Amino acid sequence: MNFSSLTVAELKKIAKEKEITGISKFRKADLVLAIKKSLKSQVTEKPPLIDSKIKGKFYMSNGKKPNEAESKIILLKEKINDPKWIVHKKEIDETLKKLEQKFSDELKKEKEIFIKNGGNEIDFHFMTEEKNELNKLSFDYRKIKRLYFKELENQKKINSKLKTSIIEDIKKLIGSDESINTIYKKFKSLQESWHKTGPALRSESNNLWETYKHHVERFYDFLHINRELRNKDYEHNYKAKKEIIKKAEDLVNISDIIKAGRELNILHRLWKNDLGPVSPDKREVLWKRFQDASKAIHSKRQDFQKNIEKNQSLNFVKKNEILQKIKKLIDPEPLNHKEWQSSIREFNDLRDEFKSIGSIPKSKSKKNWNLFRETGREFNLLKNKFYKTQKNNQKETIDRYKSLVEEVKSINKKEDWKNHSGRMKSIQIDFNNLGFIPRGLLKKFRNEFQKETNLYFQRLKTGYQKLNNDEEILYKKKVELINNIALEKAGDNVDIENYKKCWNEIDEIGVLDNSLTSKIINLFIKSVSKSIKANTDLKDSKSSILFEIELYCLKNSLNDLQIKIDFHKNTIDGLQTEITQLENNLEFFSKSSNESPLLKEVTSKLNILTTNLFTLKQRNQKLQSAKKNLINFNKKELEEKSNITNESV
Repeated sequence: MNFSSLTVAELKKIAKEKEITGISKFRKADLVLAIKKSLKSQVTEKPPLIDSKIKGKFYMSNGKKPNEAESKIILLKEKINDPKWIVHKKEIDETLKKLEQKFSDELKKEKEIFIKNGGNEIDFHFMTEEKNELNKLSFDYRKIKRLYFKELENQKKINSKLKTSIIEDIKKLIGSDESINTIYKKFKSLQESWHKTGPALRSESNNLWETYKHHVERFYDFLHINRELRNKDYEHNYKAKKEIIKKAEDLVNISDIIKAGRELNILHRLWKNDLGPVSPDKREVLWKRFQDASKAIHSKRQDFQKNIEKNQSLNFVKKNEILQKIKKLIDPEPLNHKEWQSSIREFNDLRDEFKSIGSIPKSKSKKNWNLFRETGREFNLLKNKFYKTQKNNQKETIDRYKSLVEEVKSINKKEDWKNHSGRMKSIQIDFNNLGFIPRGLLKKFRNEFQKETNLYFQRLKTGYQKLNNDEEILYKKKVELINNIALEKAGDNVDIENYKKCWNEIDEIGVLDNSLTSKIINLFIKSVSKSIKANTDLKDSKSSILFEIELYCLKNSLNDLQIKIDFHKNTIDGLQTEITQLENNLEFFSKSSNESPLLKEVTSKLNILTTNLFTLKQRNQKLQSAKKNLINFNKKELEEKSNITNESV
C-alpha cells in the first residue's frame, strides 16, 4: 500500500490499530516508517525451500539421468520456490495430484507383490526416496499457501478499515463550511485513495461499496451549488459507461462464450469500482441497457453450459471440417507461385478460424490439436519445398526472361517484322507462364517486355512502315534544312510570307508518309515559335502570327487539320463551362458589393476568358474552312482523274 498518499489522521488511525505507542508528536514520515516496521514484524519470513548446497544431490549424484518422476519433482521445487509461485498454482496443484496418484498406484502394486509372496499385510512398509521428497515438498507448499493467504487476509482487514475511514471522511465533507473548490479537491483525493486501496474482506466488500456509493451520491447532491462541476463529472462518467455498454453489447456476438463471460466480469468491475454516478435522469436507462447486454451473455452462457456436450461436439465437427479444407489446399499441390500465394492466404484464414472455435470434448482435444499441428506442418513443408526448388531454378528462369525480351527486340529490328505477329503472341503467353523470380527483377523485365511488345502492336495497328533508304535520306534533308534556315529575330512587322516561303522549300524536297510529315510540321512550328517568342517587342500578335503560319503548314494534311480542330473544340468546351460557372457566381453578389475586390477579380477573369473564347472560335472556323477546301480539292482532283481515264477508254 502507498501509505504516503494517506493523510496524517488516516495514518494515526492505522498506527493506533497496530498498537504503536508514542505517535502523538510523530510527523507523517515517522508514522509511515513506524507502520511499515509493524507490518514487517507481523509477517513471518518464508524459509527457503531448496538449499543450494543440496539442490540436485538426490537426483544427480549417481550420474544417471533422472526419470520422469524425478524430473517432475525437480521442476516442482523450482516453481514452489519461485517468488511468483501463485502464477503457477494451478500447474503445481495438478503436478502434485498426478505424482500422488502415481506413488499411490506404485504402493498398491508393491503391496500386492508383498502379500503374494507370503508377507503379512501388517508388516508391509514401502517408501521411496522420490515419495519422501514429494512429502517434504507438499508440506512446504502447504505452509507457503497458509502464509500467503494469511497475509492476504490481514491486508484485506487493513483495506476494510481504510475504506471505512474514507467513507467517514466523505460523510464529514457533506455540509462542510469550507469553500466548494476545497471540498471538491478533498473529495477527489478521497476517491483516488478509495480506488488505490486493494480489495476488502469478502464478507464486508459489498456492504462497503453500497455505503460508499450512497455517500458519494449524497455528496454530489450536496454539490448542487456548483452544478457545472458536478455535471462535468457526470458527463465523464456517462461517456465512460456508454463505452462499457458498447463493449458488453459487442461481447454478445462473440462465439467463444467462456471468453465473453470473463470479459463481462471485467466490465462489471470497471462499472462498479472505477466509475462514479451519472446524472439521475440517465442512471436507470444506462443501467438497464448494461443489464440487458449482461443478461444476454449470461443466457448464452447458461445455454452453453446446459448443452455443453452438444456444443463441444459441434465444435469438434467444425474443427474437423477446417482440417479437411486445409488438406484440400495441397491436394492437388499448387503448381506455381500465384497458386501458392492464394493457398497461403486461405491457410492463414482457416488457421485463425480453427483457433477461434470454442472447446471440444476433453477426450478428443489432444488428438485434434496434434492433427491440426501435423496438417499445418505438412502444408508448410510442401510450401518450403516449392520455394526452395524455385530458388534453385531462379537462374534458369531469369535467363529465360532475358532471352524472351531479347527476342522481341530483335523482331522489332527486322525488315520483315510484320511476318512475326504469331510468334509475338506466343512469346507473350510464354512470358506470362514463366516461374517465380524476385519481384524487383520481374518488374524490370516486365516493363522492358511491355515496352517492346506495345511498340510492335502499335506499329502493326497504325500501318507503320520501316523507313527505306530513300525515305530516310529525304527525312534527314528536311530536318537539316529546318536546322540550317536562318530564322532571324522577327522585327516590329513580322513578314509571315518569309516563313511561308521557308516552309515551301522544305515541302518541295519530297513527300513522306503522314506520321513523318506531322513530325516535320511540328519541328518547323517549334523553330518558328522560338524565333517569334524571342522578340520582346511583339506582344498580343505573337499567338496570331504563329497560328497563321501553322495553318499554312497544315493546309495539305487532312489528318493534322482534324487533330487541331478536335483540340480547339475541347478547349472551347472547357472555356464555355468555366465562363458559365463564373456568370452563375456573379448572381451571388449584391448591388452594394460593386467595389468588392472579389467581384472585380471575377469580372476581370470573365473578360479574359470571353476574349479567349472568341479568338478560339475564329481560329476553329479557319481550320474548318481549310479542311473543307482540302476535301473539295481532293474530290475535284479525283473527278478529273476519273474523266481522263474515261476519255482514254
